[in-house]
Amino acid sequence: MSVFRCPNIESYWSKHSLECVRVAMPSKRFYEIKKYLHFNDSSYMKKKGEEGYDQLYKVRPLIDTLNERFNSVPKSPRLCIDEQMPDKPHKHGVKPFVLCDSYVFSYIFELYRGAGDNDVVADAPDLGAYLIISIRHWHCLFISEAEEFMHLVRFVPIDFQIVSSQRTSM
Repeated sequence: MSVFRCPNIESYWSKHSLECVRVAMPSKRFYEIKKYLHFNDSSYMKKKGEEGYDQLYKVRPLIDTLNERFNSVPKSPRLCIDEQMPDKPHKHGVKPFVLCDSYVFSYIFELYRGAGDNDVVADAPDLGAYLIISIRHWHCLFISEAEEFMHLVRFVPIDFQIVSSQRTSM
């Protein structure tokens, strides 16, 4: 539905919306599926404030399965992390962190919901290092400082290679 943006969900079935949405599925059926579609048993969900609470508990199996499938594809040597969302409409909504290649194929993604969303790694020097640690599945990682490397090696199984300082392109 995000391909054709409407101000609210009901607008997709209005008389002035695109016919392809109305023909594909009646609104009543959409709301019925939305009401009962779950990927995890809610009775096992931890309460907010309890240890192990996960805001994305209901969709965690879907996220894990997608990441597993994405990660099964051989990785390109040119990877990037995209986390900037300057036009994000909801300040307190979900912010995706995605490991992509130059063709924008996603290998791994993580949904960030706020400061209390993720466990903090002890002695993590900054958000950048924490993000690298939380992504967990790097194919290749280039680190310039020996101290950074030693810090990351404690938490992340990574592949690495020594590169000459005279090398200009990778």
